[in-house]
Amino acid sequence: MKKGISFILVIAMLVAMTSSFVVSAYPASTLSASSSGSLSLEFDKTTAQVGDIIKAYVKIGNIKNFAGYQVNIKYDPTVLQAVNPDTKSPLGATTMPKNGNLLINPEYSALSGVLNKIEEGILNFGKAYSYLNDYRLSNSPEETGVLAEIGFKVLKAQPTTVKFENTPSMPNSLSGTMLFDWNGNVISDYTVVQSGIINSSVVNPSPSISPSNGTIKMDLNKNSAFVGDIIIAEIKADNFDNIAGCQFNIKYDPEVLQPIDTDTNAPYGNTTMPKDGTILINPDYGVISAVANNLEQGTLNFGKCYTYLGEYRASRAGEKGGTIAIIAFKTLKAASSTSIEFAESIAMPGSIKGTMIFDWNGNNVLGYQVIPAGAISISKQSVTPSYTPVSPKPTSTPVVSPTPTNSPVSNGSIEIDLDKNTVKVGEIIKAVVKVDNFDSLSAFQVNIKYNPDLLQAVNPDTGEPLKDNTMPKDGTLIANSDYGVISIAVNKPSEGILNFSKTYTYINEYKNSGKPEKTGTLGVIGFKALKAGDAAIRFEDSIAMPSSLSGTMLFDWNLERIPEYMVVQPELVKITGSAIASPTAKPTATPVSPKPTVAPTQTPISGGQIELKLDKNQAKVGDIINATVNISNINNFAAYQVNIKYDPSVLQAINPVTGEAISARTMPADGTILINTEYGVVSAVANNTSEGILNFGKSYAYLDAYKLANNPEETGTLAVIGFKVLKQQDTYIGFENSVAMPSSILGTFLFDWNGELVSGYKVVNPGVIKISQSEQPTPSATPTATPITPKPTSPVSTNSYIKLELDKNNASVGDIIKATVKINDIKNFSGYQLNIKYDPKVLQPVNPNTGAAYTARTPFANGQLIVNSEYGATSIASHKLSQGILVFAQGYAFMNDYRMSGKAEETGILGEIGFKVLKNEKTSISFSKDEISMPGSISGTYLFDWYGELKSDYEVIQPEPINDSGVVANSYIALDLDKNKAAVGELIKATVRVNNVKNLSGYQVNIVYDPNVLQPVNSKTGVEYSKRTAFENSKLLQNSEYSPTNITSHDLTKGVLNFSRAYAFMNDYRINGVPEDTGVLGEIYFKVLKAEATKISFKESVAMPGSLSGTYLFDWYGNQVNDYSIIQPNSIN
Repeated sequence: MKKGISFILVIAMLVAMTSSFVVSAYPASTLSASSSGSLSLEFDKTTAQVGDIIKAYVKIGNIKNFAGYQVNIKYDPTVLQAVNPDTKSPLGATTMPKNGNLLINPEYSALSGVLNKIEEGILNFGKAYSYLNDYRLSNSPEETGVLAEIGFKVLKAQPTTVKFENTPSMPNSLSGTMLFDWNGNVISDYTVVQSGIINSSVVNPSPSISPSNGTIKMDLNKNSAFVGDIIIAEIKADNFDNIAGCQFNIKYDPEVLQPIDTDTNAPYGNTTMPKDGTILINPDYGVISAVANNLEQGTLNFGKCYTYLGEYRASRAGEKGGTIAIIAFKTLKAASSTSIEFAESIAMPGSIKGTMIFDWNGNNVLGYQVIPAGAISISKQSVTPSYTPVSPKPTSTPVVSPTPTNSPVSNGSIEIDLDKNTVKVGEIIKAVVKVDNFDSLSAFQVNIKYNPDLLQAVNPDTGEPLKDNTMPKDGTLIANSDYGVISIAVNKPSEGILNFSKTYTYINEYKNSGKPEKTGTLGVIGFKALKAGDAAIRFEDSIAMPSSLSGTMLFDWNLERIPEYMVVQPELVKITGSAIASPTAKPTATPVSPKPTVAPTQTPISGGQIELKLDKNQAKVGDIINATVNISNINNFAAYQVNIKYDPSVLQAINPVTGEAISARTMPADGTILINTEYGVVSAVANNTSEGILNFGKSYAYLDAYKLANNPEETGTLAVIGFKVLKQQDTYIGFENSVAMPSSILGTFLFDWNGELVSGYKVVNPGVIKISQSEQPTPSATPTATPITPKPTSPVSTNSYIKLELDKNNASVGDIIKATVKINDIKNFSGYQLNIKYDPKVLQPVNPNTGAAYTARTPFANGQLIVNSEYGATSIASHKLSQGILVFAQGYAFMNDYRMSGKAEETGILGEIGFKVLKNEKTSISFSKDEISMPGSISGTYLFDWYGELKSDYEVIQPEPINDSGVVANSYIALDLDKNKAAVGELIKATVRVNNVKNLSGYQVNIVYDPNVLQPVNSKTGVEYSKRTAFENSKLLQNSEYSPTNITSHDLTKGVLNFSRAYAFMNDYRINGVPEDTGVLGEIYFKVLKAEATKISFKESVAMPGSLSGTYLFDWYGNQVNDYSIIQPNSIN
């Protein structure tokens, strides 16, 4: 059994992994800008011998606001063995693949989940950021890169495949993949790119989607030339309905021809895009290009597409034909016959002769004709080519259909059973969803349709109308809280749709019980008759539930989808006129204006308290002591986790209502708050009753809806627990710290409705309980706020210590001091919490590797201990930077597994912190005691062993004081105007330029103006800006070798222009070693509408938190630059 797993980890895992079926209840969204996104599985080679290692990369490209994923990968375990690509160690059932370059930012606390079945050839794993609010506020989404790297060792030399594959445990996945954005929503509109076949050249083309009568043609300006001549090749399209994207694979003989830039004659590189043509160039639709040439092999592979497809469609001006690209080829040597031709590629399965065209719905267009250019003859002439091949980069853009999965068969049935089929207006029909004769059920999802003009869905007992997130009344199945019930409803009452689902999460415990749930009820719904007529209530298919059986999906206790069973629909309901005067009209919701909320940058502070209150502090053997967990005055409370300790030899934890003993998975009885099903109540439990530990938590899932209701539950009872007295001995029950809850306040976590940890509240534990055999009365207890006294331990070992070590004690202003936290000989070490104090006026904590400033949640860098994902390494940081306090905590969640390994991590580095010197003053950095948040700590340190026990037999070694001195820097971004006086109708040129910004690779700027006085326009055409218009006349970040990407998002009605641009191939840019530090980012032309005093300026925006006066600049490592000045223009007129 896993001991004391953190509720934070449980909730994140439920979202990312176990409850993926519940996510399918949400209707699929359509984001037009994401239609060019892809998830791919790519190999470093597709031909290999026995014993070779094939590296497979799981990659994403252009996935908007990406924050998490889960994938199911299938391979043949008799042919391939999944291994770590570096160590060659075989992957196990809980082994995460090697990290890629995404979802690795420790600021956002990435959590992983694994459900591999190695013997079946299945890798099922996922990862997600847990601090989504912080990630979103950073405004730096990770949208392209590598998610994971897997090695496959070849066991047999035969054709085989590795592919994404659907699985019943991930219904509604796209070919066995699920992607999530930084709002926690499922992303649905992306392309899944499967890998090629290993040890075989056979590739199955994709099915055709949108036939066309169009043509793609390679048009040459000449078919005969001398050595040294330039041949111009134009790719032309004609007679398409609309073109929104393309990809081409062009083959030529690299010994005879050399592709060059049409304007400069510079030879192509592997990332050089051809020159633009006449179509796919409109910046208003967000043009994105991608290149993966292989010059050594004579291959040009490139593509372009529009990303703002919704706006492109709305224009109704589809680009039907024109020139897509222009390429110049220099002839290198004589040849009687050579060619430049479109060619098939294994990287483009489903292409037509090496070409792919996409329409403005993101569909692959097929059925068009490809016209080749014809042969070229080259006559002799002496020319020495200058050409250096460059290593290729792979690419792929196919569309792949989902693969069906075999599932168990059943003779069971599901039906809607109505208690009556004839009613009067105002009466309530009771509809029961029943199932019968299944082998086992562990989860379901149903979609029920009814006539909302005739019927109103209500609670059958109270008559309250069901809302968007209201679950129907529970049935008799999927209701056992010991197995971790999760429920989600995504109803649309106004449209007459109820869509709800439930699942057990502790499937192993359910199976081990040997008591499958086969027959019973899933839910009870009331339908109130509103007016006379014939009404239907029935299961119905939904776009949100593809592959459902008449709007139903059932799963067995192996999490396998049950495909064959009977769906029984009820008869029509006849509604007649009512004998009741004034029948109740269908209610309409009155919106409540919510309190404005601002996303906090630090942990929210509360002056309230959490209390464990007993109904008696004197009892006799056999008595029941009732303990209630209460909170009071916790602002905007929305979730909690607590760890309660008691002596199991004296007390037995029981359900106070039924008297049944609490087990490892039993939630205590509900209290008075966190019970509103409108907000999706989710619970998690990890009790260890043999050791006297109750660890449980509860949360609202629909935080937005809860927040909008503007009625926070800030005072009340969270849970009720009974304790049966077993023997005569004084005892104690109380909140207690746990290694599974690093950084908790005396074993408690409280969260507000923004998902933020609450701090600054008081924890109140009860006093000692007197137990006797006599029949004496039991007066009420008086609670006290006395903290738990740590257990006595053996004396300090001379070799056991924790040390804070500095790499220097003298430093100048601007220098970085590296502080390393080390432990030595800490027996059976499994976790820690540390409180480190410094002077924030003199020192600034930074990442010692990158120099990036700390946020409230930055973890240690370069830690070597407590990092093994096999044991569920969990990290939490909760700093108070304005007060100069750093709090780090880390621990293993699966302590039992760690202990069973027998390999304790007892000596090494916990982590490193950089401190940037701000002032030349004497100062210090030290572990610091904090009795409020860390009572009983040793100089601000808690260390835990692998039994979860707090250690005390170690020494704390502090560093010497720091004495330092000073330095400064110079660079700027400016907004220059060509004039400060202008008449109505004149144009004012505004130039955005940078000076001496070291290694600049990207920017975002927010510029404001008065739209009543000025209008941004194109300087050549006079056309007014759209919300996607880019800068004119940009000079920096234009090199196509580094794939510059441009994004604009203006709000013209408010007078806001927001431009951004960055190099995508930053590594290539950096390796080239020629930074673009000084120059013009772009020009804007403003037409004067009124002769009034006005101004144009950089300005802060809520969409750009942490910007400098509305500007972000980034260097070629992707780090934000902060050491520059802002130069604003003078006023106009």
